Amino acid sequence: MSKKIKLSNETFLDTSSVIHDGIKLNTYLNSKIIETGINDNGRYEKYANGMLKCYYTQTISTAIKNSWGSLVITPVIQLQDYPITFKAITSLNMNVVGTTASAWIINAGDFTLYRPCPIQLCAANPINLPNDFRISVCAIGTWK
Repeated sequence: MSKKIKLSNETFLDTSSVIHDGIKLNTYLNSKIIETGINDNGRYEKYANGMLKCYYTQTISTAIKNSWGSLVITPVIQLQDYPITFKAITSLNMNVVGTTASAWIINAGDFTLYRPCPIQLCAANPINLPNDFRISVCAIGTWK
C-alpha cells in the first residue's frame, strides 16, 4: 500500500515512487517512531515499520582472573532483560568501559534470543580485585 502526500500546490503524489537519498519515501514514512519508553531496564523506541531499538547501561563489579589460554576471563555474566520484549533480534552492539581496568566483551551465547546473551569479560592480565565495568547495550530487532 502506498501513502499519498499533499504538496503545497494541491497535487498529490504517490510516495512509493519518490526516492530521497537512495531510500523510497514511503519506507521513510513507515519508519517513524510511534512509541518510546523508559523503565528500570533502559529505554526503547518502537517504529511504525515494526523495528524496535532498545538501549541500556548496566554496571558489573567483578574480578577477571580465570585462565583462558594466555588471557584471563570472568565467569559467564547474564545481562539484565531489555526494557521491552523483542519478537526477534537482528543486531546487537555492546561495549565495555572499566573504571579502574580495561577489558573487552566476548560473547558467551546467542544474541538472537529474546533477552541479552550471556557475556564474559576478557583481559590481558589478571584483575584480582573487584572492578566496576559499565556495559552499554544497543539491540535492534522487531516488535511485530
